[in-house]
Amino acid sequence: MELIDNYSRAILKLFADDLSHKLRRSADEIRNNGLTAYDFSAGQRVEIRFEDGSSACFKHAFFISCPEKRLIAVFTEHCGYYLFPSLGTKVSQAPETFLETSQSMTSKKARQVVQVIERAIEVFENEGKALLWLNSPNLALGDVRPFDLLATREGVKKVLDVLVRIEHGILA
Repeated sequence: MELIDNYSRAILKLFADDLSHKLRRSADEIRNNGLTAYDFSAGQRVEIRFEDGSSACFKHAFFISCPEKRLIAVFTEHCGYYLFPSLGTKVSQAPETFLETSQSMTSKKARQVVQVIERAIEVFENEGKALLWLNSPNLALGDVRPFDLLATREGVKKVLDVLVRIEHGILA
């Protein structure tokens, strides 16, 4: 559970300035106190469609798309915060009644991303270093950021393979 709490804090820290603009609260307040129930609109859903055709749907949520970070952050009131690569990913927000439910894909895709982040933190033994690595172009991945590959099963496998090589000191 501590790992998930650290992951959520890292996402808040990474998006504090963007959240500040959206929620009209100071970035420091968001970093220190996190989000509250008042930050969420009842009945809002976020739907993400990945380039491989799968999708994820989050209730009581909002998103922030950050092109310069090439990330989409989804903030849910009850189920935590998630990061997705923006490359090849489409995201929309609408009242719950207008979106199809795809909760099984939500859980699966979110678990994959969380597993990769947990593995990176384990390999680098530091949350900040892991997030920096996930967010930086990587020569072993064709000069693509690991986060940008997490939208597909094949991409997740490639990122995990590189993490195994790093862990064992195999750089080539």
